[in-house]
Amino acid sequence: MARRRKPADSPARKPGDGGAVLLSGAGAIGPVGSGGRAAGVALDVDRELVVLVDARVLVDVARRAVLAEAREQLYAGKRPDGGPQRPLIARHAADPRRVSDKRGVRTGHMADELRATPIKGDTGRAESTIAVPTDRNVFIATEAKRGVRYLGIGPAHAAAAERAMGEAIAAMVAGKRVEPEQGEPVAREESTP
Repeated sequence: MARRRKPADSPARKPGDGGAVLLSGAGAIGPVGSGGRAAGVALDVDRELVVLVDARVLVDVARRAVLAEAREQLYAGKRPDGGPQRPLIARHAADPRRVSDKRGVRTGHMADELRATPIKGDTGRAESTIAVPTDRNVFIATEAKRGVRYLGIGPAHAAAAERAMGEAIAAMVAGKRVEPEQGEPVAREESTP
């Protein structure tokens, strides 16, 4: 599967589109926040603005961003929380077949083949899971017994997902058609070269 497609420059969304949120006229400022300042957003529009917010799209872009970040962190020898992974013993680090001296990256197969399950859900609620290649399950279980974790959502993963979702929402607000892509993307395809 190729990298995610860019949002389409299709015609602007209309109120009849499924799951659309219609905003029209001049917006109001929200309730007063701390210090007497406005705690909302002012919105001035000169036309109807229709934003289709599809949970499947947000899950799709988030899972792809998390896949790429998880791959980078594995190759960098980092735990999901961003700290350094436990080092390898000298005998394993000296193995000439290794592509990296980092724990969990002997051939790069696990990092490159991290995958996301197909998206389950609808426009209001959706989910997907990030998983290691099935041939690495025993390795992951063995390492977990040693207290070594390779997968999880840390600050870098959350930031990558937030950036990706922000870009998708910006495209939606601009009226572009942003569709979720199904299938099982893998980390190798989502990482920038």
